[in-house]
Amino acid sequence: NVLLSFENLADHLNKIISGISLKQQHPSDFSESEWGILQLFRSITVTENISRQNVGQIEAIYVRLCEKIPLFQDHSMDLVKRLIASIGCQMSMNASTIKFYDVCSEKLVAIGAGIYPQIAKMNHSCYSNTICLFDGHTAVVKASQWVSERCELFNSYGFDFESTSKVDRKMGLQAQYEFDCRCQPCSFSWKRDDSERILICKKCLKSLSFSSYSPSCTNCSADLADMFSLVQSLENKFNDACKLFGSKKYMTALELLTHPEARKDLKVLALPDSLLLDWNDLIKKAMICVFYD
Repeated sequence: NVLLSFENLADHLNKIISGISLKQQHPSDFSESEWGILQLFRSITVTENISRQNVGQIEAIYVRLCEKIPLFQDHSMDLVKRLIASIGCQMSMNASTIKFYDVCSEKLVAIGAGIYPQIAKMNHSCYSNTICLFDGHTAVVKASQWVSERCELFNSYGFDFESTSKVDRKMGLQAQYEFDCRCQPCSFSWKRDDSERILICKKCLKSLSFSSYSPSCTNCSADLADMFSLVQSLENKFNDACKLFGSKKYMTALELLTHPEARKDLKVLALPDSLLLDWNDLIKKAMICVFYD
């Protein structure tokens, strides 16, 4: 895929068109770079969503091309319609936002968008288990939390259950992507509650919510003392990881968070437990910092 901003492309095209003489009517009359730019315009992958202003620019450029080059006239309007429809649909439905890590703000900053066919095939979840990172023009998809064997990998289409209400998420996804989201956060109406612990009883395997210490399972009466002790140990490890991350020891923090022993212990928690959410979020942040360090 060629990554080129629409404004840069339009600028190149307008300069080429301005310099075209009426004698230039055949591909051989143009320089290789000029003809390449003209052809690129027919099947461009742009790095921005096509706005109404951009569509107007597309039409204006084609009008100028048709005035100067007859070979563009035969099916010019058909090309215009196909181009606008193709770019508009691809960018609104399948584009991946290209982000890079800004050292000053310590955040991922969006610089554009691109079409990556394999990534576009991934389904959405309002709590995705992957993160998309960019090495130049190359997109790298990594698991951002523990993923079990045969578990589906989900991408985020820009809607997250922690920052957006269920109603707004479903309305937004329906409006832009035309589907009714039935991911876990939407199906089970996930809500973050920092005052509760959500544990999985190792005997009956039921997901249980506790606002305070409970000695036994409310479903099967199994002893939960060891589980609450394990949760306390996990909280201590998470605090240690936060300190390492704050000291910019990103790899050490990531190794602590993703240690096999930690994975085993985290199985006592069930989403959307706040500790588990924070744990996975810190993994994601550490991965970003390690990747761009």
